[in-house]
Amino acid sequence: MAYFQITGASAVDLSPYQEQLRGEKEVLFPRNAVFEVQAIAITGQTVKVILHQVVAIPDGTVTLDPYSGLPTRQTYL
Repeated sequence: MAYFQITGASAVDLSPYQEQLRGEKEVLFPRNAVFEVQAIAITGQTVKVILHQVVAIPDGTVTLDPYSGLPTRQTYL
């Protein structure tokens, strides 16, 4: 089981549009949203990941593609 706790200002709450998924707290972030991993906790077979939306990427920061793990070109929001 994996749980994600995500904080950010640009998310749109989708729960009013998903009556069949009651109890879920799903939000949608813009395609270009960038997140910083603040913590990862593993307890047995449960993983909790805490993320925070980043407004601007500081100079010198290396960002990684979430699919390949390779460094990406820096983008400023």
